[in-house]
Amino acid sequence: MSNGGNNTKTNKTVLILFPFKKDRRLDFAGFVNSVNEHSTNGDIAVQGSLKNLVFKIKGSKLSITETMSDRDLRDFKAIYIRRLKSKTQEKVTALSIAAKAWGIDVINSENANLQSFSKVTELVALALDGLPVPDTIIAARTEVKSMLKNDDWFLPFPLIMKSANGSIGAHNFLVKSKKQLKDILNQQEYKDTIFVYQQMIPNDGDYRFLITGDKVGVIIHRSAVEGDHRNNTSLGATAKLKEESDFEPELIKDAIEAAKAMHRELCGVDVLIDKESGKHYILEVNKKTMLDEGTFIPEKMTAVSSYFEEL
Repeated sequence: MSNGGNNTKTNKTVLILFPFKKDRRLDFAGFVNSVNEHSTNGDIAVQGSLKNLVFKIKGSKLSITETMSDRDLRDFKAIYIRRLKSKTQEKVTALSIAAKAWGIDVINSENANLQSFSKVTELVALALDGLPVPDTIIAARTEVKSMLKNDDWFLPFPLIMKSANGSIGAHNFLVKSKKQLKDILNQQEYKDTIFVYQQMIPNDGDYRFLITGDKVGVIIHRSAVEGDHRNNTSLGATAKLKEESDFEPELIKDAIEAAKAMHRELCGVDVLIDKESGKHYILEVNKKTMLDEGTFIPEKMTAVSSYFEEL
């Protein structure tokens, strides 16, 4: 992983990340102040919050900012994650693998082991490997509202808004305006939901590449029903088989590399092709891809069996 360049360690500041800004029971600021008071080299620590992290992918280039300190992740020589909570582990992993790729020390280093449980870490890993992914923003509700208010929002409308933990098309919206986006965010059921916001890519359906080891086993084209932007066959999308020869070699290569970036030898890589520009984008690397269910089961199981035989 190399996207974004390396940290030269010229900055001597450490970012100390807590789950959020404040806690009535714990003195987050006091801990950081104590570190600085005991330092012989001036202030060496800055307080930050996991809730205040903003992930942006633009032109397949990743950036991460922490808005409490108003700093870019690459401004720090090290990151110390304190008071880690299970519900913040996904952000911690995404942050940590990026820090490691940029030459920033992570304390504790165990957090930099790639374990992806949602689209957050997945998109970060793909962008770090330089793979083509849609322009993306991932941030908590308060950060999104602030970005919209301060014109720091670079995604045009309409855009795709989907839950970072969503699957089979659930909690996935085609959002046509700022007002609609805010209305969804203000719904009580989404109070604590982390959403992924992505550019809307004009398409004639997506392509599911079943990856078996270091090659493509089966390719399925999925086309949404009229009036729906989601290409899930579980939602009624039509499906048909495609051949590798139908695609440019670069697209095939990127699908295989996307699986490698996630360390997933048996998975489904979803790809969109912009019907206007012809450019392809990696949407997702699905480790729970349907093998013995859904469409074209014999073809999928034949590919899986062949892969197992070659092991």
